[in-house]
Amino acid sequence: APTVMGQASLSRDGRRLTAMVIGRAIDGSVPFTLEVEGFKPGSADCRQLGGVEGNYRNGPALGKSTQRFAPMLEPRAVSCAFDGNRLQFELPAQSVLSIVVTP
Repeated sequence: APTVMGQASLSRDGRRLTAMVIGRAIDGSVPFTLEVEGFKPGSADCRQLGGVEGNYRNGPALGKSTQRFAPMLEPRAVSCAFDGNRLQFELPAQSVLSIVVTP
């Protein structure tokens, strides 16, 4: 199974590109590149959802761990920027990255 999965879509008016990227690696970060074609990227707003350790949100006690560590699981703004039509990023293990791009 791939260690990074993602999906992207363009808003109806064509002015916003939204991508969700999931880091499925158990240990360590995974480098990935988002390359955009047919849309000129300007600014990007990146938010990451992930905890300090994967076991805080996985396993048989998911309900208890999610409640106990909820502040650690809030989306956090992370730095990201396009270089031309490419965005390169190190995706931490067991995390979700939301990318909203405008021209």
